[in-house]
Amino acid sequence: WVSARRGPRKEEALRRGGGTEETEAAVRAGLAYLAAKQRDHGRWGNARSRHEKYGETSVGRSALSLLAFLGAGHAPTTETEYSDVTEQAIDFLIGSQRERTGHFGAHTSSYSHAISTYALGEAVLMGVTDARIRRALERGVEQILRNQELDEDRPAHYGGWSYYYPDGHRFDDYPRVSITVWQLMALETALLAGVDLPKARVALGKAWILAQWSGELGRYYYTRNPEWTRRRTPTLPGSTPAAAFILEVLGHDEEDERLADAIDMVSERPPRGWTQASTERFLSRGEGNTYFWYYGTLALFLHGGSDWDRWNGALQRTLLPSQEDDGSWEPIDPYSDYAGDTNGERIYTTAINVLTLEVYYRYLTPFQQKVAGDRK
Repeated sequence: WVSARRGPRKEEALRRGGGTEETEAAVRAGLAYLAAKQRDHGRWGNARSRHEKYGETSVGRSALSLLAFLGAGHAPTTETEYSDVTEQAIDFLIGSQRERTGHFGAHTSSYSHAISTYALGEAVLMGVTDARIRRALERGVEQILRNQELDEDRPAHYGGWSYYYPDGHRFDDYPRVSITVWQLMALETALLAGVDLPKARVALGKAWILAQWSGELGRYYYTRNPEWTRRRTPTLPGSTPAAAFILEVLGHDEEDERLADAIDMVSERPPRGWTQASTERFLSRGEGNTYFWYYGTLALFLHGGSDWDRWNGALQRTLLPSQEDDGSWEPIDPYSDYAGDTNGERIYTTAINVLTLEVYYRYLTPFQQKVAGDRK
């Protein structure tokens, strides 16, 4: 399946998926920017940059950047332009892993840990056979499983994941959809990479995701924490496409209204220009929200059809003209601020947009062969 990210199969996937020479040029420019910003020891970002919830953000940004290079077909084994970049990034992530817990980073959250585990799983799938990587992947999976909520007497928690940290504390023990999706993608990728883990735990996470659907809102909750559900805006826009995406990856019935209605919600909110939105528009419409666009792109690509065609056109009209000459994108949303982006170092914003524009070939993986078949 790695060949879908390189050579003729990549070109074919790009054409069938709706990509263009222009989207590929944007990916190349974005990767060139990220490569130029990689620091010593394979890290992206400043180790001293800390956030109240996300902790040391350089680990998560490094893992996200590594995923962007892997998504375009670059790995230590491919002997391509950025093989050294990926090798250094992998070495950094392995070096950041805590000996006692297997958590990636000494001061990081569940986001950074899951994205790091996910990235190492993809590296293994791309043929990187270093035993250090497999062991780090296995220990990362063990930490994810250890932190899944397994108390059946707490149905709002059972099966999901919340903010967890290497020292075992919680920011808030109510699980989040966004966090849970990253954990499930890490586990699913590890399974494909041959890691032995209980598939029932993935099924449990999927069941938790489905339970977050609100028919009244027509969306998935971000969290069931009453402090959130009582708000005037009781969820975040990215939760719905993230939930739809993971359900598609896990083969959920597309006729289920909890998935079908989620797809409708996302398709009605296509990207509309690269500009900072008001708080109300950001939350209600997903405007100026790169995270919403990322998961919306993944969900609608796997969904396909006219909904995808319309979204894809809007996405390209938004992302391509807004890319700067150096290959980066200007940070415009709160998430870029949380991740530590500045005008001088636009790592999160650029990495998430590159990943978005790699969608045409990035998900032609074993768990999405059906998608490729449907488009022939």
